[in-house]
Amino acid sequence: MINLKKNHKSILFYSLGIIFSLFIVANSLRTTTIEDTVYISGPRIGAICKDGWRSYSTGSGTCSNHGGVDYWLYGPSRTITEYEVTEPNYFFALLGTASSVFLSFKLIKSVKELY
Repeated sequence: MINLKKNHKSILFYSLGIIFSLFIVANSLRTTTIEDTVYISGPRIGAICKDGWRSYSTGSGTCSNHGGVDYWLYGPSRTITEYEVTEPNYFFALLGTASSVFLSFKLIKSVKELY
């Protein structure tokens, strides 16, 4: 086991406290952006019948005299992108800054007592 004097332990404790406080400040001031993309298909604009006929009808009964619908035709599709931004938490940034300043003064005092 390492034998540290009281002041050495205080210096180590205050130094780690300052590092932790600065970590809190850095994380509190960070902003995050969340991106969400939604695909919206276009409106139905017609159909291709099973016999190859092009129909502009979009409702029930489309291609009824042509063997039924082979596939539907759709208009242009859209994508909508939404962004959500989280704002920095200034309270924790201020708290972390204040604690790091306090611990810095305590560290300086412990180092002066050592010598």
